Amino acid sequence: LPLQLVQVAVGNCGPHVFDAQHVRNVLRIENFGSLMGLSVPIKVLHDARADTVTLRSNLSADFAFASLFDTQVAHRVLTGESHDRRGLDDVLKHWLGVRIEKKSGHIKRFMSTPGAWAQRPLPEEMVSYAADDVRYLPQLFKKML
Repeated sequence: LPLQLVQVAVGNCGPHVFDAQHVRNVLRIENFGSLMGLSVPIKVLHDARADTVTLRSNLSADFAFASLFDTQVAHRVLTGESHDRRGLDDVLKHWLGVRIEKKSGHIKRFMSTPGAWAQRPLPEEMVSYAADDVRYLPQLFKKML
């Protein structure tokens, strides 16, 4: 699938959502690949397996990922749960007591529509939904350490 959005949260600066359709040069492979290959900063993701596959397939070059912290894997290891694919909403509730709304009727309809993330402009509710995917990751990382 084509990359549609890139969501980034840096420390306490809050989330940033980039439209990958319109800012392709933000993702210049030599810059992005270099960042992902650095040992510092640590890149915190939830379900890094899916993200790394998507990034590699969309950025058409080989580059190494270094210093990744996967909150999904960390949750499983730290809690001893055997459930392999725990969702971010469940992990946030467990560690931070935070509930993010991912199940509203509008979001469910949007998510079940093929190609929905490719439509422009994206509904503001969906931009907020995308931002929530990274909003709490820095805090979650600190808590899991």
